[in-house]
Amino acid sequence: MSSPVFTYDSLNKSERPECKAIRRTLESWFADFPEEEKAEFRRRFNSGVDHNFYSAFFELYLHELLRGLGCKVKVEPPVNGVKTHPDFLVEAPSGDTFYLEATDVIDPEELTGNMALQKVLDILKKIEHPNFFVEPIGRIPPLPLPENDIRRFVEEQLASLDYEQAARDYKEKGKAGRPIRVYRWKDYSLTFCFIPKLGQCRGKITGVIPLLQIGDPVCVPLRGEDGPITQKIKDKRPSRYGDLRQPYIIAIDIITGRISTDVERAFDRAFSKKQKNERISGILIGTGISPWCYDNLCLYHNPYAKPRYTSVLTKLPQYKRENGKWKFKDGERPSNFLH
Repeated sequence: MSSPVFTYDSLNKSERPECKAIRRTLESWFADFPEEEKAEFRRRFNSGVDHNFYSAFFELYLHELLRGLGCKVKVEPPVNGVKTHPDFLVEAPSGDTFYLEATDVIDPEELTGNMALQKVLDILKKIEHPNFFVEPIGRIPPLPLPENDIRRFVEEQLASLDYEQAARDYKEKGKAGRPIRVYRWKDYSLTFCFIPKLGQCRGKITGVIPLLQIGDPVCVPLRGEDGPITQKIKDKRPSRYGDLRQPYIIAIDIITGRISTDVERAFDRAFSKKQKNERISGILIGTGISPWCYDNLCLYHNPYAKPRYTSVLTKLPQYKRENGKWKFKDGERPSNFLH
């Protein structure tokens, strides 16, 4: 599932009330950013390149989140003996410090030319349901789309689905057990996958776009044995910054990607008995973090980390490896700390 694509240009020009509210929020966050870093940040944010916009927003978001958690944050702090700089040095209210490095996973081919998918997502945003998420899959037909007919079709399918049967099939067969429905018009078709809500998500009337079910496995792009998540972990190893003694967290935002699997597979490789990567204390995973979506953030602890991470980010939802399995512990939503 690709995340919605909202460029800086479209956000900046829109007169929609929600866009105006987002602009005010971003201006407030930007005002708190270090003065000496603002020029470079503004250049990336306003570059007109979608990837630059999203990566810059993710850093701004993390900076504000850390401040909301009561931390003092230094941007690109100097490290003795090396010319490179980590993104953030963080001092928690307790006085303990840690480094945070921000990056993202992206498929450039999907981030561009995505207007038809965005239109389908705009349609789905208008639909709420207590028991199902809805995901467009496969090829998206070209614009223009019959928006009212598509919305009516999805709502009719939601009304006709048997939740209990769908949930049983999903639990027994996994992705192969999810209901699939195809909308057809002219020479085109649009395929929707209906995903039963499980656990605490069930029964809550929310939007049907499945950005993340907190506590359930996170779907991320992962290609082959050395997929983009694994590669990002390699690229962002703390050794590039010399001998860091404090805990080191890599924050990865999954912007877009079509090939999906569980994020745990990437971490099983990165944090195995063979590799360990013990200088990486944990991975902070975001899925589709954007001006419209703040809460899809979860901390994964490295079971082999030296030192272990115990600071403020443990207030968020998190996973720890116990007896060979990733165990989930719920936490507060990031939006509770953003102002």
